[in-house]
Amino acid sequence: YLKAGRKYNTQTRLVVEIKPSLVDKNQGVLAAEKAVALIKEMKLQHMVAYISFDYEILKHIRYLEPYAITQYLTGDKTPAELKADGINGADYHISVYRQHPEWIAELKENGMILNAWTVNTAEDMDWLLAQGFDFITTDQPELLFERVRNLMTKKPAK
Repeated sequence: YLKAGRKYNTQTRLVVEIKPSLVDKNQGVLAAEKAVALIKEMKLQHMVAYISFDYEILKHIRYLEPYAITQYLTGDKTPAELKADGINGADYHISVYRQHPEWIAELKENGMILNAWTVNTAEDMDWLLAQGFDFITTDQPELLFERVRNLMTKKPAK
C-alpha cells in the first residue's frame, strides 16, 4: 500500500488505519509503533494520516511522531478533548455530526480536520458540503463527484 501510494503521487494523502486489538490493548500500540517506524523508514511522514477507533493508539502515535496527522473515528470525544490531546481532527460517522452540529463549528474554529464516514446519500452529501467538510468518505464516489459539480456550477443568488 505504501509503496504503491508513493509511486507517481504528489498530492494524495495515504490514510493508515490502526485497528484496535480485541485480545490485548498492547497489540494496537505495537501495531502503531511498527507502522510509524515503517513510514519513517520510507520517508512518507508528509504523505500519511493516521486514523483509529482507539484513542490511546492515536495519542501514542503523536508521542512517537509529534507532527503526525491523526484523526479519531469513534465519535465519543468533543473537539476540545481532541485538541487537548493533540489529535488533528474528527473522522466521525455522519450521525455523530447530526447529533452534535455544534462540533462542526468548534472543529473549524480550532483549525481541525473534518471528515465524515460512510456517507452514501445525496441528502447527506449535500448537508456535509454545505457545512464545509474537508473530507467525505463514501462508497458512492460518482454520486459525491456529481454533488460537488452541482454545487460548483450553481450561480450565486442576486
